[in-house]
Amino acid sequence: MFSLIDAAFNGGALVMLQIAVRALAIGSSSVALGALVVGWWLIPQHSASRPLIGRLQWLSGIATLLALIFFVALWPLVAAQMSGATTLAESVPVLRVVLTGTSFGGLLRLVWGLLALAGVLLLTLLSPLKRVALKELRGGVVALLGMVALLQPLMGHGATVGAGYLLPMTSHVLAASLWIGAIPALALGCIDQAVDSRQLLARFSWLGIACVVVLGLSGLVQTITLVASWQALWQTVYGQLIVVKAVLLGALLVLALINRCYWTPRAAARQRGMLLTMGIEWLLALGVIVIAVGLAAQPPPGIMGEMTH
Repeated sequence: MFSLIDAAFNGGALVMLQIAVRALAIGSSSVALGALVVGWWLIPQHSASRPLIGRLQWLSGIATLLALIFFVALWPLVAAQMSGATTLAESVPVLRVVLTGTSFGGLLRLVWGLLALAGVLLLTLLSPLKRVALKELRGGVVALLGMVALLQPLMGHGATVGAGYLLPMTSHVLAASLWIGAIPALALGCIDQAVDSRQLLARFSWLGIACVVVLGLSGLVQTITLVASWQALWQTVYGQLIVVKAVLLGALLVLALINRCYWTPRAAARQRGMLLTMGIEWLLALGVIVIAVGLAAQPPPGIMGEMTH
């Protein structure tokens, strides 16, 4: 098994593995956040919807656990990249240094703590103790998972920029997490006979529109700041990844408009087509997350690129 792991530490394979693990971690935490937002605030709270809300809470709990596992797995991969290690054994001596002596390690420990606490609170809500658990715990869990999303820019280029640049970066990540993370929960809600899928999708559409507006404006600000020129947009790896991400987000927006304008009024009669569109939307969303993590591994050619050199 160690030989297989060591093989992944060779050159670009390590970077690709790190991107994949971090994308899975962010995707899992996004699903955990989106499932709770849909289950606790978008689905009508009545006796018939309780089983679905319970399933969404379990989905969030499982996604939170997976996110914690993936963020822990990210630790040795980043340590190996920082130390220039080519084998797992070479990276072991620097694991503690990376975790306790770097800003990335401090943020990683904070993310672990937030996810662990969110998991404990979710278990409280799912256990027999839920009858005595305060409803305020719901807001606490959502806040903890939201903080995990907000910390992601600081684990990349955001760690090297001023506070003025952090606002568009953090709002961009949070909006993406809410929009992308809610898709699986919406799909579960639409196939549940106890829930009016049209009402659910109509409620989400307002949140979706807000997320799209924030994504568009914050993405534009980041592109202007990070890329700085049309030439860099087309002639650098970072700029090309920005273009690919913009195309994927545009495709996501088109699918969201199709769901809002065509499938939502026909949700009850044409459920299969709507679920197929949601499935494609989720696959594109995963692509957006992978590209976003890949961008964090590339030096931006614009203003912040100068700051990182």
